[in-house]
Amino acid sequence: MNESLYEFYLRGIPGGYVETWDFEKRRLENEGKSPFSLENRLISFNIAHVLWIALVYKVFGLQANIFNLCYSFMITLILEAINYLEHYGLKRKLDDNGNYESVGIKHSWNAPQIITNMVLFKLQRHSDHHANAYKPY
Repeated sequence: MNESLYEFYLRGIPGGYVETWDFEKRRLENEGKSPFSLENRLISFNIAHVLWIALVYKVFGLQANIFNLCYSFMITLILEAINYLEHYGLKRKLDDNGNYESVGIKHSWNAPQIITNMVLFKLQRHSDHHANAYKPY
């Protein structure tokens, strides 16, 4: 609430990387593995992305690579804007210890229109993700 989309970008995109790193680190430590291995999905996906960028450059050249990077940047901004809109103004209660209540279905907006279903791969049913965070896609 009262955070601009641009402030959200500056907080949310880097914060997503930090959160993902922490999640993967805990997951791998629970399995007795190093977080600095290729089994860390954040590392392996970023390596795959760098290889993709190199492949696009090698096969299609600099102009296509610039297009690919701009396209990736724009898609990231669009998906984060959707994330911003789905949560804007929704608050979680703070308990006496200063902790927020657990995230639930009431902490996101749904957009059940047919076009959002087709274009955003059922992302409009966002509250279900909050209720069942580990449900397979």
